[in-house]
Amino acid sequence: KVPAVKRTTEESKDLILSFLQRTRRIAIITGAGVSTDSGIPDYRSPGRPPHRPMMHQEFVGHEDNRKRYWWRSMHGFHVMTSSQPNDSHFALSTFEALSDTSSPSPSLSEKQIQWLGLSATQIPKLRLSPSLSGIVTQNVDGLHIQ
Repeated sequence: KVPAVKRTTEESKDLILSFLQRTRRIAIITGAGVSTDSGIPDYRSPGRPPHRPMMHQEFVGHEDNRKRYWWRSMHGFHVMTSSQPNDSHFALSTFEALSDTSSPSPSLSEKQIQWLGLSATQIPKLRLSPSLSGIVTQNVDGLHIQ
């Protein structure tokens, strides 16, 4: 059974790592909600105004629609480029690195090592037993690979 985790704590990290070490194969599937803690809004959270994507005919049919579209894109670009990875992104990239068997020791960044709360000497011993089949995400922000 996959452990339910609402906040990242030392205990939740241990639960997830323990689960992953007991699992043979795993795929990680996420949605846009992974990035809300980084300040990137989603469209389904409580309190969000209703959102309907602009259709192609609307875009090409009227200049005001194109102006509104490009204004929103420029605003969104600033939000996306100023956002920083959060614990979920670090977890995704760390799990990916820990399941990579192409090198004798996992290749982790300093931030990932700090996130795990391990010393550099503990890293070569830490290898997840499952093979990570893949990470499927609806994120367009790329924060999990930063």
